[in-house]
Amino acid sequence: MNLTRNMLVAVVLAAGGVAGAQNILALVYSAGFTGDPSIDNIRQSLVATGASVTWKDGALPGDLAGFLSSAAYDSVFIHDITATDGLTDSGDASALNSWYNAGKSAVLDGRSYGSLFQPLGGGSDLFLQNVATFFGANGGGLYIGGDDHPTWTKNANALLNAAGFSSFSGHFVEYRTYAAASPLYAGMADPNNDPAWDYGPGDWTVSQSPVGPQVNGTTLEGIFFNGNDVPLISSYLVPAPGAVGLAVLAGLITSRRRRA
Repeated sequence: MNLTRNMLVAVVLAAGGVAGAQNILALVYSAGFTGDPSIDNIRQSLVATGASVTWKDGALPGDLAGFLSSAAYDSVFIHDITATDGLTDSGDASALNSWYNAGKSAVLDGRSYGSLFQPLGGGSDLFLQNVATFFGANGGGLYIGGDDHPTWTKNANALLNAAGFSSFSGHFVEYRTYAAASPLYAGMADPNNDPAWDYGPGDWTVSQSPVGPQVNGTTLEGIFFNGNDVPLISSYLVPAPGAVGLAVLAGLITSRRRRA
């Protein structure tokens, strides 16, 4: 797609917002891994979309509530990459419950731990950028990522439940994956054939992401599966994917890559 800057701005405004002009809160629950250079890949992925990113690696109880009470955020990205429990508290749960509503998109990723082990520019990096770009163009959203249950989902599940979503569950092998159609894959290599998605040696394990109607009024759709049809990533997108949204996202990605 070959959009001039003015054409791109016009298309994005028609869709309801400028994707880069959003405030993102990004927290990583990383006890035992805090400060690992690979964790910063998450921050760099989000910054690359043009968003203003408030970042905390090594989040602790009360951090989420504190950030949400001190500034207005369009989108929240949460990664749980630790086996340490109790890194959220009731104040965090209440704050996220108040912040999230069915007017915002949501992406729940039960295999996000692997994004830490992929280089910038790989499939996991581009997927996270696409999520942020879609959120920014469409009123914001919530991303929560975990890994296999029960060891690596303790904090993620507490926050999923606070926002009205079911938990990550199960312990599944991630390889032999396939993807359903989604604007979140725009500009990426075919996820069905992208080795970056199979982030382990074929025997790493991940969680099933929740799908179907949720108590908060949303309905989650599985968009990424393992070879046994277990959903590993699910999404609730507002507005629902359509031609205009796809065009906007593709244009933004094209413009972003020219600037890189």
